[in-house]
Amino acid sequence: MPKGLVHALLLDGKGGASHLDEAGFESWSPEAGVLWAHFDITEPDATGWIRERAGIHAFAAEALLAENTRPRLIETESGTVLFLRGVNLNPGADPEDMVSIRVLVSENRVLTLRLRRLLAVRDIEAALDAGTGPKTAAGVVVRLAERLTARMEPVLAELEDRVGAFEDAVFAKDGENQKLDIGAARTEAILLRRYLRPQRDAVAALHTGTRTGFAKHQREQLTEAVDRLTRYVENLDALHERLSVLHDEYRYLQNERMNRTMYLLTVVAAILLPPSLIAGLLGANVGGMPGADKSWAFSAMVAGIAALGAVEFWLLKRLKWI
Repeated sequence: MPKGLVHALLLDGKGGASHLDEAGFESWSPEAGVLWAHFDITEPDATGWIRERAGIHAFAAEALLAENTRPRLIETESGTVLFLRGVNLNPGADPEDMVSIRVLVSENRVLTLRLRRLLAVRDIEAALDAGTGPKTAAGVVVRLAERLTARMEPVLAELEDRVGAFEDAVFAKDGENQKLDIGAARTEAILLRRYLRPQRDAVAALHTGTRTGFAKHQREQLTEAVDRLTRYVENLDALHERLSVLHDEYRYLQNERMNRTMYLLTVVAAILLPPSLIAGLLGANVGGMPGADKSWAFSAMVAGIAALGAVEFWLLKRLKWI
């Protein structure tokens, strides 16, 4: 058994499955039933098995093991090759760092390959263990597309809630006093949209394909998945536009706050400039300064400067500069 084999399940056609040991996996044949083998291709043993012992066309093997993939569908001599992405819900990961899964499906076998763990795969395995899982190879692919799509919804809802909170803060004029990470939200929306748009097209192509033998109810499930993905893409398009408006408004609020601060400092400097000039002249250390020998001279200077400041403030008010 290859070291990178995560699990090998033999579907019983009733919604359950049995876990195959090494002997059962190596001796499997289409007559035994539908096999679902899930591989971690970070292990060299797994990539070697796919290339040399999986019994698939070289083109399909190289496509499955490509370093970088985007969601798409390819029909090959060995079956349908499907590339999908799911949100990264692993601990400490960013959801927008979407995890790829590569699928090869034929009538009696499904091979799925991962680089990182996907919770959608675990969902299907748990359903099979409970006897409520897919019954056919096509059913495994349909359930995978459904679970990947369903697990995106909370992430997108959280992003939409965050954008709504940004809008409340900005349009209530509270955003100028807060650090709103609008740029990070825009990046997240862009990255999610980058993969969801082609994923919608890939699932739509799977729905219209004829080689994988989907039953009517499975095509209906795929139609629902396509509809949900379309809605997600449209929501992300709308979120991107809303975030662009928010970014501009937030920048305006920040600039307005800075301008108010600079204006206030200018007004204060204008009021203090004449008194500072007078105090500087009277403080010159030269002979003949008026009031140098008078005890009341300092009090008179302070009163005069205060009166001058009051007159300046009144004048600026009258001119509506403040």
